[in-house]
Amino acid sequence: MSPMNLIPSMLCIRLYFSLLFSSSSPTRIFSDAENTEDGNTSTIKGLMFVFGDSLVDNGNNNFLETVIKADYLPYGMDFPNGPSGSPGIIAAQVPRRKGCNKILNEAVQLFNAKLRSLVNGLSRQVPGPNIVMVNAYKIIQDIIRNPAANGFSDATKPCCQLSSTEEGGNEIYCKKGGATCEDRNKFVYFDGLYPTEAVNVVLAKRAFSSNLTTDVYPFGIKELAQM
Repeated sequence: MSPMNLIPSMLCIRLYFSLLFSSSSPTRIFSDAENTEDGNTSTIKGLMFVFGDSLVDNGNNNFLETVIKADYLPYGMDFPNGPSGSPGIIAAQVPRRKGCNKILNEAVQLFNAKLRSLVNGLSRQVPGPNIVMVNAYKIIQDIIRNPAANGFSDATKPCCQLSSTEEGGNEIYCKKGGATCEDRNKFVYFDGLYPTEAVNVVLAKRAFSSNLTTDVYPFGIKELAQM
């Protein structure tokens, strides 16, 4: 039985907070040269810090006594060094239900709107660092609403077999050693909460090169890195 048939319904998760990228003055090389879409090479300079939810702070829960962990297979099954772990966010603490969690999603939208205002205020008050807001919520919402346009065939079911409450799980995270879908690049969700690597690739590309202020504000990571 495929893992997709094990779950009768999925939480429609759109609870991704915006990410903040901050870059200091370009006093040192942040990374090696990056290849741009037109084949030219650009150098990313300066220091860069990322602030956000559990999409960007893997491993924080690895040594805590909690079931909210991802430091076991099938997590990280495509990584050379295996799973790295990832903590949960508030959505993992609520019961599963059909459809979207309207209250939490409205709260996230309010948070993101306030965060944009905060970016404007900080840019005026603290002119030193350059700050960019990446609206991960909106980008992933676009993928969920139109998965085929982004190369996905399933935007509701998890790729992995979820841990059941009978087994001491929460029906959100993958079962240890459980089954997974064959083509992970076609699924939006890896487990009942977190997106697949393929979704993160789309998110990263739009964060880096998008010109839409609804995706990145006031500009993208590419422009930030060149400052």
